[in-house]
Order: sequence, then C-alpha cells, then structure tokens
Amino acid sequence: MLTERFLEFTHHILINACEMSYVEEAPGTLELLQRLDKILKYYGNDKEFVSLHQEINILQDYIFIMKMKHGNTCDLRFLGTGEGEDIQIHRFSVISYVDKIIQEHKNDRDKYTTYHISVEFDETITLLVESQSNEEIKSYRCKLDKEV
Repeated sequence: MLTERFLEFTHHILINACEMSYVEEAPGTLELLQRLDKILKYYGNDKEFVSLHQEINILQDYIFIMKMKHGNTCDLRFLGTGEGEDIQIHRFSVISYVDKIIQEHKNDRDKYTTYHISVEFDETITLLVESQSNEEIKSYRCKLDKEV
C-alpha cells in the first residue's frame, strides 16, 4: 500500500514537472520525465512475468535516460524478431542483465559504446548483448527463464 501511494505521488510530481518543462520549452527534459514516469509505472506493476516486448520497451526508456546521464556515449540497438509479444519472462530480467553490462563500461566515458541486443528463441530464450566501443567488441550471453 505504501509503495502504491509513493508511486502515485511520484507520478503526480512527474506530471507537474512535465507540464513545467513544456511551458519552459525544454523538450529534452520533458522526454526524460515522461520516460522516467513509464519506468516507475513498470516498477509499480506487481506482475511477476511480463512480455519480452514490454521489457525491451522499458529497456529503451532506461537507455535513453542513461544516454542523457552519460553525455550520449552509448546507444542501444535491438535486433528483434517480433516474437517477443507472446513470450513471458521474469520482470526486470533483461533490464538487470543489460544494466550490469552498462555499469561495467560506465568508466569508459571517453569511448562511444553501442549495445546490440538480440534474442534467440528455441526451447529457451537466449539474450545476446554485444558491446562495441572504439577499441573492442565484447559479447555477453545469458539464458532467460520464461513462463511455461
């Protein structure tokens, strides 16, 4: 109950801040606040499983915020197959995994890093993340649990 009230309160503050940024003609701030609001709503969702598609959409909002924070030194490209709408995964499983990779690179602010994310579907779901900066390419792979 307390978490719900906090999220509702935060939502109203963000709406007011969005209105102010619109009035002050600050479109970057407006978009940042709108994406933060979407992330908070997703956080407040009490479902254990969500569609892979939903998780990727929220990840894109999170990456937008990280790009603003780190001076546009990273980009995310999702190489999807369109199958993610029907597949249910644990909420925050993709976001947590990609965030760990981004945090690994956070001290490389002098390098521009692109994260290519793709998903392989077979009996399991495999998340592939390739981090490509000016000097190196790293690949990460993890298996995601899905609802059966």
